[in-house]
Amino acid sequence: MDLGNRLYRVIHAFKRDILGRNNHLHTEDRRVLEYVIFPYFLESDKYHNVLFVGCQWYTRNYNKRFEPKHNFWTIEPSQSESKYGAKQHVIDSLENLGCHFRNGNFDVIFCNGVIGFGLDNLSDAERAFKACHDALRVGGVLVIGWNDIAKRRPFELARCRSLGKFKSFLFPPLAASEYQTNTANRHTYSFFEK
Repeated sequence: MDLGNRLYRVIHAFKRDILGRNNHLHTEDRRVLEYVIFPYFLESDKYHNVLFVGCQWYTRNYNKRFEPKHNFWTIEPSQSESKYGAKQHVIDSLENLGCHFRNGNFDVIFCNGVIGFGLDNLSDAERAFKACHDALRVGGVLVIGWNDIAKRRPFELARCRSLGKFKSFLFPPLAASEYQTNTANRHTYSFFEK
């Protein structure tokens, strides 16, 4: 990361954390997540127990959206990022999900922007997605958001055998089980059902 980019991040972190600014990421992939994907699960009576994987400054308001009517959890391995997590938060990696929750606990798991940003190799991904399969109830949904460019994709999602335990889920608002946003990173949402 160059010095200018690093300085930009430090200034924005200061504005967020010290000045209390409520910043969001204003990108097309985040718009799809927040205004298309989330509302479907928020408005349905079938998805009460929710897990969001990974916490950053731009995810901290997800609590306000989910917590009033949902049993909302977050998981993040970095203790310093836990301040952006839900009231119900676990400090651990996704691969260890089974250490914290019983099988069939969740109705939906959002795993967005983790591949290539913490989930960096195929063997860890196999364990992580197996843990997701175990933690979801029958009929539960796994939403994976990932960047479809070589620089940001440490492995091919199609190579994950653990995802073979799932079936594709046709996500009604997008009429697709896989949806690629019009972004430089070709951010893609893949929907799976247990």
